[in-house]
Amino acid sequence: MAKSFQSKWRQLLGIGQLAYRRTPVTALLDPTVPVGNFPTGVAITPNGLFAYVTNEGDNTVSVINTTTNTVTTTIPVGTSPLGVAITPNGLTVYVTNVSDNTVSVIDTTTNTVTTTIPVGTSPTGAAATPNGLTVYVTNVGDNTVSVIDTTTNTVTTTIPVGSAPFGVTVTPNGLTVYVTNVSDNTVSVIDTTTNTVTTTIPVGTSPTGAAATPNGLTIYVTNNGDNTVSVIDTTTNTVTTTIPVGSAPTNVAISPNGLFAYITNNGDNTVSIIDTTTNTVTFTLPVGMGPSASPSPPTAPTPTSPTTATTPSASPKPSPSPPPPPSPPPPTPPSSAKPKPSPPPSPPTLKHPHRHRHLLRRRHPHRHHHPHRLSTATLTTSTLTVGSHPLTAVYSGDGDFNGSTSPVDTQTVNAANTTTTLTSAPDPPPSVRPRS
Repeated sequence: MAKSFQSKWRQLLGIGQLAYRRTPVTALLDPTVPVGNFPTGVAITPNGLFAYVTNEGDNTVSVINTTTNTVTTTIPVGTSPLGVAITPNGLTVYVTNVSDNTVSVIDTTTNTVTTTIPVGTSPTGAAATPNGLTVYVTNVGDNTVSVIDTTTNTVTTTIPVGSAPFGVTVTPNGLTVYVTNVSDNTVSVIDTTTNTVTTTIPVGTSPTGAAATPNGLTIYVTNNGDNTVSVIDTTTNTVTTTIPVGSAPTNVAISPNGLFAYITNNGDNTVSIIDTTTNTVTFTLPVGMGPSASPSPPTAPTPTSPTTATTPSASPKPSPSPPPPPSPPPPTPPSSAKPKPSPPPSPPTLKHPHRHRHLLRRRHPHRHHHPHRLSTATLTTSTLTVGSHPLTAVYSGDGDFNGSTSPVDTQTVNAANTTTTLTSAPDPPPSVRPRS
């Protein structure tokens, strides 16, 4: 079974190149990077600086520097390496070796294999949970998924799934795993808290690749046998639409902002770019022979709320004029009024798409969140009495902005000076008494 499947599906997994680019894409990709013999899988480190490519034909993994697009080292692994997954911290790479039923564990700091883990028969796909504690491996030869504990690098449980499980993806919240079953045209849904299959979803013919959107609401599944992509709603675990794409789609990757799905079509050497808001193909990009994709884009830095600075200020003290009492200077610390962040910038157009092959990312994916810039709000206090008033302004923050507290600003209100003037009128003339 394993050998026949390997022979049948071997051609699904050639490596091509992808570029993240605003549609429409009008340029072809630049020449490929020479790697090992029969490259199959590819994964990108979370910082986007390195690509790890499995070479099934010579039992190695090529490490590509994505800045220079050159191979920096070649790592010997098990027999017929196929799938590859990188932990979110970027420290460890897991490679499935389809012909010797193992997973090679690579330390990215030394680029050496630190251990080899026995798993099921003919392991193919691999995916790490967002917390990096678990790796799920699909075993196409025995219809199971091996669950690896990354702290001990041992298999803790084995989950029965559908027939010929191939691709695997984990939702961003880490609660659910989706496994494509090539031979029975289904997707198995695994609850990671119990490591059991909770439901099975019918999809297209011969599903291979799967990827989740960043918000976790949608799974895109490539159906190699009928040239379509099934779109799964994760809240209902049902297929909401089916999208025609190129010939023999094998894998899928989602852009970091979730706006595009990139489908590698092994049969016609193209990439179909799907607009995820309309679920339609907006452009088809010619690439190299036998394209494949990194199922998961580089992990974007966790977006943080913009920093605020709270600084109380006061107008100059006015000169009082009696008789009205002097008006106190109004300090102006930030109020509870929410500062308005600048609108997010549009995705950039890459001038050199070859520098981003295999990458579905922006150099700074966190920039589509609120820019980290100083924002200000104001508050006018009520009338202050005569005397010294140490003032501290506090902004509690909200979902968009972090809170902040100002330094103490002492405002002194002085009593108004007055001038007292004594005046007198001239003596009145003596009154004349009437005669009696």
